[in-house]
Amino acid sequence: MFKYQKTSYESIYEWMSNNPDASCFYCGKKREDDEMAHSFFPVGNVGICKLCMMDFRIGHLATDRHVVERILEEKGYKRKVDVLNWFRRKGYQLLEADEFGEGEYKGTSFNFINNNEQWNELQKELMAQSKMKSDQVFWIEENDRIAELSNGATRIEIYNSGKIHIVY
Repeated sequence: MFKYQKTSYESIYEWMSNNPDASCFYCGKKREDDEMAHSFFPVGNVGICKLCMMDFRIGHLATDRHVVERILEEKGYKRKVDVLNWFRRKGYQLLEADEFGEGEYKGTSFNFINNNEQWNELQKELMAQSKMKSDQVFWIEENDRIAELSNGATRIEIYNSGKIHIVY
């Protein structure tokens, strides 16, 4: 697991004002320019350092949007399916929401489950219970957990061209 994973929303702008000497948004350390993997802004040295980038895992998509957008931009994906496959290969859950736009702005929006570990744990529990039950009726507690995780999701719009927009 990524040591500095951010599991809840954190504003980069608030973080910068509270940590004026830090460079890496994840480990919070001051780094030199050559120690940074990505800077989030054209001016300044705030971003993610190379050490954190090596183990990076998405914790909260809205918080991690700068890194995710940069990674996908570097991959150069030209199709929506390539972006979806990248998320799936990394073990992230995207729940399809709806279609949007037209022409070059056409795409599909998804809800990204931010607490991926809890979601995967819940899915395993449900699979185990479905093997024990013949009617596969969800219990109220399970429905509440599903709703809680779904309500905390971050919306991501993936265009047919492979471009993305993370709504925060």
